[in-house]
Amino acid sequence: MHYITLEGERIDKLREKLLREYGEDIYIINVEEKKKGFLHNKRSYVMVAGIPDDVYLKRQKQQFLRTTTTAKEKSMENMIYNEEEENEEEETSKDNIEIKNIENKNKVKKNIDPIFEKLETIEKKLSDLNTNVYIKESILDRYISSLTNLDFSNDFLDEIKENLSKTLTYEEANSIEVIRKKTMEYLKGKIIIDKQRIGKNDIAVLIGPTGVGKTTTIVKLATNSKVNKNYSIKLLSADQTKIGGYAHLQIAAEILQVPFYTIMKRDDYISQIAEKDDVIFVDSPGTSQKDSKMLGCIKEILDVKKKNIKTFLTISATTKYNDLIDIFERFKFLDYTHLIITKIDETSNYGAILSAISRYNIPIPYITNGQEMTKNLIEPDEDFILKLAFSDDLK
Repeated sequence: MHYITLEGERIDKLREKLLREYGEDIYIINVEEKKKGFLHNKRSYVMVAGIPDDVYLKRQKQQFLRTTTTAKEKSMENMIYNEEEENEEEETSKDNIEIKNIENKNKVKKNIDPIFEKLETIEKKLSDLNTNVYIKESILDRYISSLTNLDFSNDFLDEIKENLSKTLTYEEANSIEVIRKKTMEYLKGKIIIDKQRIGKNDIAVLIGPTGVGKTTTIVKLATNSKVNKNYSIKLLSADQTKIGGYAHLQIAAEILQVPFYTIMKRDDYISQIAEKDDVIFVDSPGTSQKDSKMLGCIKEILDVKKKNIKTFLTISATTKYNDLIDIFERFKFLDYTHLIITKIDETSNYGAILSAISRYNIPIPYITNGQEMTKNLIEPDEDFILKLAFSDDLK
């Protein structure tokens, strides 16, 4: 890639010049306003552009051929003119004509030699430019860099940059607002919202790592189904791994005045979900994604195939990107079908979670942002998630 710098009073004229000389293959790297004059009341624009090597060399060859052709034409005109003069002079001898021809050839050589010297100088300057020139970050680069502060993954940022570099026009690439809008549109296409939510005859099973708020989320979902939708519900707990693991859910069942049962083995589970209830909620033990033994125990109890079972992988918005990817991958063993994001009130940066969900086509029916039973359960749409993520980015 060769880089050139132009300066002028109008951006459109600079761009027209580049297009005229090098065609559509140019890449505008940066445009910067430059103040001039004693009072800084005048301005010009400095444009840095990149030109592919093959395009640049082709252009230089064309310029060289035009210059050489012009030099030859002028020399030939001189030769013809001199020959006409010689024909008019009756006393001109052959020796004089030969001398004239030699002189004309020397003139052609004299005209061409400086052209070669000039081309050599240009090539040297271009070589120096390639190794020494400092190309300022483009507006797109600066915007992408700013998103790292929101914890977006490098892979996701590279993906966004590649997409925008191919789709943005020159004018759009120099507008932060347009870049921001296009980024949100791209991410919006990666988010899947399940607007069906939990309905009648569904069995909702929540799985996930320890500490993400599965039990609290089940209480919120149960409260919403009982109070707001008037469903008959039942609460089941398979959490037998810690003392009092099911106590929170049992207390919630008492408050809501709904049935509660513990599940010790697979047969208990099959028996309970066979009964007629509008909605059944199942809490599972929290476990590290690296604990393959516990994941196996959970699967042994809950591995029942029914069309109306929805398995929700529950993750915290505070989790780091690499850990999220690890969770997504290892919990595939339990065949999750949906995603619930918790604790959005405990972080200000949502780039990690959005980078992770952009890699997986998992529908998101619910988000939670607090501890209260009757509140803090959100049924989001794509715009809610985008506004949440980009509320503090570079504007």
